[in-house]
Amino acid sequence: MAYTPDGIVHDVYVNMTTRPVPRPIRVVQYDDTLPILAVHLCDGDSLYTLPSDFLEANLRYKKPDGTVVYNPCLGEDTDRQVLYFYITQQMTAAEGKATATVEMVSYNTADDDYIYVYSSPIVFLIDRNPVQEDDIESSPEFETLLEYVDETKGAAEEAERLANESEAWAHGDSFVDENGNTVDTSSDNSKYYKELSGDSMHEADILTHGGTYTDSQGVTHTNVYDNASNYANEAKAWAHGGTYVNESGTTVNTTTDNASNYADTAEAWTHGGTYIDHNGIQVTNTYDNAENYANEAEAWTHGGTYKNAAGQSQTNVYNNAENYANASSAYTYGGTFIGSDGTTQTVGSNNASNLADESEAWAHGGTFINSDNEEQDTSADNSYYYAQQAGIILSQIQQLADSFVTWRSVNVLPATGQPGVIYLVPTDVPEQSNIKDEYVWILMADGVTYGWEKVGSTSVSFRVDRMPSYNSENFVKSGGVYDWFSGYPWTWNDLKYGRFNYSVASLTIVSLPDKTMYTVGETLNIDGLEIDGYNSVAQIFVDWTNKCTFTPAVGSVLTGSTNVVTATFDNGTDTLSVSFTIMVNETITIDTTGATVNYTVGDQFSNEGVIVQIHDYETGTTTTVDVDDCVFSIQNGETITDQTSDTVTVTYGQLSTSYQITIIEEVLTEDSDNLNTEDDENVLLE
Repeated sequence: MAYTPDGIVHDVYVNMTTRPVPRPIRVVQYDDTLPILAVHLCDGDSLYTLPSDFLEANLRYKKPDGTVVYNPCLGEDTDRQVLYFYITQQMTAAEGKATATVEMVSYNTADDDYIYVYSSPIVFLIDRNPVQEDDIESSPEFETLLEYVDETKGAAEEAERLANESEAWAHGDSFVDENGNTVDTSSDNSKYYKELSGDSMHEADILTHGGTYTDSQGVTHTNVYDNASNYANEAKAWAHGGTYVNESGTTVNTTTDNASNYADTAEAWTHGGTYIDHNGIQVTNTYDNAENYANEAEAWTHGGTYKNAAGQSQTNVYNNAENYANASSAYTYGGTFIGSDGTTQTVGSNNASNLADESEAWAHGGTFINSDNEEQDTSADNSYYYAQQAGIILSQIQQLADSFVTWRSVNVLPATGQPGVIYLVPTDVPEQSNIKDEYVWILMADGVTYGWEKVGSTSVSFRVDRMPSYNSENFVKSGGVYDWFSGYPWTWNDLKYGRFNYSVASLTIVSLPDKTMYTVGETLNIDGLEIDGYNSVAQIFVDWTNKCTFTPAVGSVLTGSTNVVTATFDNGTDTLSVSFTIMVNETITIDTTGATVNYTVGDQFSNEGVIVQIHDYETGTTTTVDVDDCVFSIQNGETITDQTSDTVTVTYGQLSTSYQITIIEEVLTEDSDNLNTEDDENVLLE
């Protein structure tokens, strides 16, 4: 349910995967203003969106005195990434440190089960109210459970009401409907419908077998026609012949045995014979269709005689199956076969053998019989020749690939060249003065002599003396597009990488930086960030991250007020920007003015007098925290030794800092009783 908070709002971020401990929420004991807790949901470095099957959320809260609060969510924001809860007076009833977690409930339709997901912890610091109120007692608060109880009680009451309504409609009584109105049903419907059912059964029996019955209006009816018996007699009469009484009470006679006649008809048309048709006339069929169709198939396959549909005898002397097999063999290996006109035909060429011989002859040289039945000779071993040619070509390609290391632009192609250089020579067409022919000096096919080989042409000028240096002065505005010295054509890479054109239609963040969580004092790092710009001329997306300026600048020191980084692209005509969010946490400082910082070996460490303060740059507030809520690297009361570190680290939540202490060894005091020897004097002097 979408919800918009009104009043005081405390923001806190929870994570579903990394489980960090966030900065605590601070409220005063006995606060009854019902401030709003806004819980921002995160998943790693990204925001977490509630799933589509999300049902509800609850706050599970444990107070400093051990009592608990279990309250429902007020709703979520329109993006379904923030949940809102009341901070009730019971949540602030006990002073001290309290912890909570958000419970999110979803329903898995596939498993028909509820899913419970819990967030990382939320820390509350309830500041002690100077004026204690005995009439506000800390006790458990279960608003969510009470809602469940009310729903269950309501469902039970509705079930009881529906049961009373069913009973009233069945046997006649009064009941209360869903609007609270009393409804009276005086008729015993169950008895009425039972009697009505019996009457209907009796009526159905009379209409089936005949007899009398009284309808619902009290009128008596008589049926003399036994429908069941008559319908059975009618079916039998039409199947085998006989009499039956129709619906008008008239006796009907059927003399034809239809079942027998239809069977006789099928037999007669299959094997020949007589049958009675539907007009009672005897029909004879002398043609045995089953046998004749079988004989006809045999005759057309292997030759023979058969009777056609007119009963005439026909003969086929051509054995199709055998002749087709002989024809296939003759055309493959040579031989004779009977053609479709009954004449003998001869194929003298063994096509299978000849085709194999022809393949071998063309590959390695030799003779074969061609399709005109003539002998043909191929003396060259083509497979060896083509393999040899492929080797020469491959060698030349390899030489080109291995040796080309540079380009050279010349006005006229020299008599000889240098291997490994591509020579660019102007064409003789004036209007194409920027078109260069490309030549290489390579080993020829004879493997002995060298010569020039033209390998192509290009419209790109590679002359260094005509290529200006790359700076902003080289750009000339022409037709709304920036061109590097108009008259110099663009290449695909120039367009792709933006050397000749900076016309950009849009910016898109493809991947966020590796680091988006900072502490005040750290510097901005954009490693891993990729911003793609759509080049409207080349019509491609290109990584333009290094062409953007950033606010705040990359490498600048971050403050607590910074949470948005803006990347801006500006070429003088197009100005586009895109932003991403970072989180800069608060800082911790220590004041040791009133604390012990000088110790002698054997003393006990004390954190008394140490003042720890948290600076929240988001709200601009500074809060002093209790040292008992902090973790010191040297425990309170721990004995100082010569191995104890002189750096004391103080940690509060995720924040930490340190201060220095001085540790000195025990010294001798001047005591005349102990200064009896020269050695003792030397020790004292030391």
